[in-house]
Amino acid sequence: MVYLLFHFGIRKDFGNERGLYDAKPLFNLKYSKNNLTLVFGSLEGNIQHQYIEPLYNFERKITTPIEYGTQLLLNREKFRLDTWIAWQKMIYTGEAAKEEIVGGFTTDITLLKNDDWKLSIPAQMLVYHQGGQIDVLKEIPISTLFNGAAGFSLSKNIGYRIKQIYTNNYIAAYKDFSPTKVRAYQGGFGLWLNAGIDTYFGNFSTSYWQGNKFITIKGMPLYQSVSDNLYEKGYTENKRQILMFRYQYLKELLPNLYLDVRFEPHFDLANSSSNLQFNHSFFLTYKQDFKLFKLKN
Repeated sequence: MVYLLFHFGIRKDFGNERGLYDAKPLFNLKYSKNNLTLVFGSLEGNIQHQYIEPLYNFERKITTPIEYGTQLLLNREKFRLDTWIAWQKMIYTGEAAKEEIVGGFTTDITLLKNDDWKLSIPAQMLVYHQGGQIDVLKEIPISTLFNGAAGFSLSKNIGYRIKQIYTNNYIAAYKDFSPTKVRAYQGGFGLWLNAGIDTYFGNFSTSYWQGNKFITIKGMPLYQSVSDNLYEKGYTENKRQILMFRYQYLKELLPNLYLDVRFEPHFDLANSSSNLQFNHSFFLTYKQDFKLFKLKN
């Protein structure tokens, strides 16, 4: 089946007196057959890619929710694949700007699945390229960065009040493949460990990150060794150690209307001066698709 879908995105920040921050129409062309889907235009992206936090920051759902490009999705009983490429910045001949492209994949291979247990092997990759041959900024070097992660996921179904216990564990990597090296580190890695329990009252989990010279392309700045903070931009810490406790409650209040509450205190084990910090968030999300028309093969 072939679908031509139109969406409309609006962003309004409370406290911003100018009104709407952004508003734009979105469209995509989607082809689906059996377990395969091809998407051209506005991607099924952002947190739907299912990247881990060190590789992809879930707050981008608000700050940069739109990805335009090409995507291939494959969903089978024991295999899932999401591979995509998105153009972040396109340029015309003679522009004083660099072209920016990002892409990658996430995949999950199920090794064991029954009524009680599930064991799978996830793998993820992100590649970012900044360059171009038609811009006038020849003094700015080409940049190519890589992030990747692989590990294992194990879960066990329990019952009604305690629905599931699980653990997700990854080794993450960073590499700078740029011809001219300008960043603080040319390579690094990290260990990302998670254990949690999914209950009727919400999800409780613990996460531990240990990174060494790790730089993230699109991930949460908390986990990388180079600061993005406005007042400390460029500050480096070779090693990062983060211990995080999480509580998340997700509930469908009305058809297609969801409540998502998060509370996430964390300890910076490598920096005693700012040891305890926390994040908290509150989301109301409405999800609804409207089909204008459908073409059948």
